Amino acid sequence: MMTPDTPDQNNGLLLPGLDGTNPLGFLAAIGVLRTLDMSCVKHSVSMQWEQSNGTWMPRINYGGSDMDTLANDLIVGLKTGDSSPWRIDKKLPFEADRLRNELVDAITKSSCLCRDRVDTLTSFGVESIRDDKGIFQDTALRMVRAGDSTGNGLLAYGNRILDETTKADLHSAMAASWTYEDERCALRWDPAEYHGYAMQWTNPSTERTVSGRGGNRLALAAMSLLPTIPHGAKVATVAFCKTKDRNDYFTWPLWNVPCCVNVVRSLLTLPGLQGEQPSPRDLQALGIGAVYRCDRIMTSTYYRNFTPARRIA
Repeated sequence: MMTPDTPDQNNGLLLPGLDGTNPLGFLAAIGVLRTLDMSCVKHSVSMQWEQSNGTWMPRINYGGSDMDTLANDLIVGLKTGDSSPWRIDKKLPFEADRLRNELVDAITKSSCLCRDRVDTLTSFGVESIRDDKGIFQDTALRMVRAGDSTGNGLLAYGNRILDETTKADLHSAMAASWTYEDERCALRWDPAEYHGYAMQWTNPSTERTVSGRGGNRLALAAMSLLPTIPHGAKVATVAFCKTKDRNDYFTWPLWNVPCCVNVVRSLLTLPGLQGEQPSPRDLQALGIGAVYRCDRIMTSTYYRNFTPARRIA
């Protein structure tokens, strides 16, 4: 009998730790796909979702033999990727002119086969849309303060996760249900990271928020698949939309046929996913088995969180 840790080469490798109904689990899964696509030149890479143990889990097809090999390939791919965008500043957003200069330099050095830096920078925000202080409008994936009391924001937190994530962290994130034991790595992309005052035994303001370092590291790799683009006088991040009462929500598809990373880029931009009730017939024709959505809500003056996801198709 095949187990998640011993795949055959035709069926790929099931990743039971990555729950597709959790926004962080979904982002981590497409982060796996993107990282392998950039680093595995000898094999084609694809991924699909399948129902297992009451949820949706990703199956990655890339030629790896087991979970340990996958974790090793990922840590190598992540370390050889271009991490320079995360070291531009500690805050996000920052001065629009600096982002523009970084983008111009990155574009001149990129190619169709090497565009990691450009894609990461475009996920940060839009340099041409700025406030009266010259600060650009940034991604909807920034759920933390632009900069805390020490000046640290998403870039500083992301840079720390990049430096501290180990192969064991990645293996743990992909192989089993998450235990939420890691400190200093929560980006508020998992609904479980919200600890409101209601019905809490203790004061959540005095507690450290814990998460899974490996899952957040993989999700950071997925940011380039969700660029932020101009939308009128404001910006919009791929897969995010606003409700009638101006609240944001995040919507993602789970496809049940093998898809490469470029197909996944296209699926994330489908306008039909943003309706109240996406068409089941249209989704089936595209190989999409389910669509999930969660709200992006203000939970304090400076922070946002995702609500638990709901299936809308």
